[in-house]
Amino acid sequence: MAIVQLFLAFISRSMGRILSTVFGWAVVALFGETSGQKKIWLSALVGAAAAWPILLAGIVAPKIAALALAFVPLPRWVPAWTVRVVWIALALAVPLIVGLTMAIQRPARVMRESRLVRMARGFPITCGVAGAFLIVFVTVPALRVTSFIRRWIDLHIPIVTDVNSYEAVASVIARTLTAQGFAVTAIAPP
Repeated sequence: MAIVQLFLAFISRSMGRILSTVFGWAVVALFGETSGQKKIWLSALVGAAAAWPILLAGIVAPKIAALALAFVPLPRWVPAWTVRVVWIALALAVPLIVGLTMAIQRPARVMRESRLVRMARGFPITCGVAGAFLIVFVTVPALRVTSFIRRWIDLHIPIVTDVNSYEAVASVIARTLTAQGFAVTAIAPP
């Protein structure tokens, strides 16, 4: 029983950091470096995109999806069709808002497309964000548990640089860490 409690405590402690990191990566990937209030709003937008598959499932099973998102069961007197209409509206609104946000972030003179076309691009972007979030949401905890069981310490240091200076920066980091007593292994990036 103590192992289960330890595992649950580990997951709950890590979940906030994992979600914050995933949303941060997604915001930077989609919108570039932002700060302050803008980053908070864009993180909420990415969160809505990550929840989009649940919104789609809500069209088929509205009350179950409402329970999954809000953790509150809907009363029996609430008709399923009214909840379904809300799910359909939300399932359409989230990608359009993502597309609109992307359209606002890029000036029209750069894209040479109408704002409506750029808004429609929110659908594939929302699919991509939802898929990436699902993959990371499943694999990161699995990797953390595996590392915990093997008593490994995994440290991933992203290097934001251009292609020409990547090798030089990576070798300086490896030499510095080796000089400080860390066992560093260089591998080719995927």
